[in-house]
Formats: sequence, C-alpha cells, structure tokens
Amino acid sequence: MNFPKDESSDCYIQCLLEIWNFYNPTHGLSVIEVTKQTSHLFPKVFNEIRKSLELCMKKFPEEGDKYRSCTWIGNVFKCFLKDYRKVFYLSFNIQELPCIQA
Repeated sequence: MNFPKDESSDCYIQCLLEIWNFYNPTHGLSVIEVTKQTSHLFPKVFNEIRKSLELCMKKFPEEGDKYRSCTWIGNVFKCFLKDYRKVFYLSFNIQELPCIQA
C-alpha cells in the first residue's frame, strides 16, 4: 500500500497521534505509549515493536523544527506501519485508516 506524499496526510497522522496521546509537539513521539498500545494484544512482540519504531525514528533524524513537523511524524509513523500495520489496526479494532489509504 502506498501513502499519499503530501503534508495534509502527514498532518492528519500527527493529529491522530496527538488524540491518542502518542505524540505532542513539546515532547515528541512517545515510543513507550505507542508500543504499549500496539502490543497490548500481542505482549510477546513488545520489544520487537519498540525497536522497529526506534529504527524508524533513526531513519528520519530529529532536526530542529522538522521534529515538530507533520512531515517528520508522518514519515516515522508510515515507516512503522510498513511492518506493524495489522498489529496496530487490531490493537484499535479498526479495519483501515481512510486518511492514509492510497
């Protein structure tokens, strides 16, 4: 699945993550909160999920305002969803996120 490459899609992802308390502009992305929520149905993969998210964050280094931008959080989360989309969707009991479908 391809994601739209536009800032509005990335800002929508940022908004969802803020609503779910996974991200805020002051403190950034909470790896622990994302990992806890995503792995609550699959506790055996907690460390694997955490490491995957941390690797995605390293792929897109935090650089000043970029860290707080929609593009940064969109890139990091789309990277993470490449490996854990099904686990993430199951943890929220959702089929798809219509805002980020291709």
